[in-house]
Amino acid sequence: MVHEVKQGEHLSRIARLHGFRNPDTVWNDAGNSSLRDLRPNPNVLFPGDTITIPDRTEKQEVRATGQLHTFSVDVQPLRLALVIKDANSDPLPNEQCVLAVSDIFGPVTETLTTDANGRIDKEISPVAEGGEVRVRGQVYFLKIGDLDPEDQKSGQRARLANLGYYFGEGADIDEDELRTAVEEFQCDNDLFVDGDCGPKTQKKLKAVHGC
Repeated sequence: MVHEVKQGEHLSRIARLHGFRNPDTVWNDAGNSSLRDLRPNPNVLFPGDTITIPDRTEKQEVRATGQLHTFSVDVQPLRLALVIKDANSDPLPNEQCVLAVSDIFGPVTETLTTDANGRIDKEISPVAEGGEVRVRGQVYFLKIGDLDPEDQKSGQRARLANLGYYFGEGADIDEDELRTAVEEFQCDNDLFVDGDCGPKTQKKLKAVHGC
């Protein structure tokens, strides 16, 4: 079976929807070797990518009756990592925030505290779709699985926006705004400033953004 990726889908969600609790079982299938080369991060996919879904195998165990037996299931959790920063792009350490993550069953809300680097790291539902984080009276919306690869303009725009460089609004990419954002990012990171998000700038953008 082949699954065509849609906007907002990530590997953990795709695997679980096809009955696999460990997404590595899907990702490491031989049919996905080309996709693994193209997309090093399985949770940063692009609409139109195709994922081979392997056949599910049934496992049987023989155990004596009248006794208690324990079975373990190979499950890989999905984690959400965020760094909360202020208007000057400085991390907010030891800051209380409210994280709400939604999946097909509804939202789950928790109060968390950032670490010394302004970071929160939380296990979330493998079929998470989105959510929000509330801090200091501000609400920031999350689109889990929506980030496109860094070699796509949509992925570049999203990372630059998250880092505070791109301020364009709407679904369409403002080419002038994108070029200005790239130039400012290049200037801040000691790159050749030409406004073109080429391979070197993409690599640095991915490193600074974190994915």
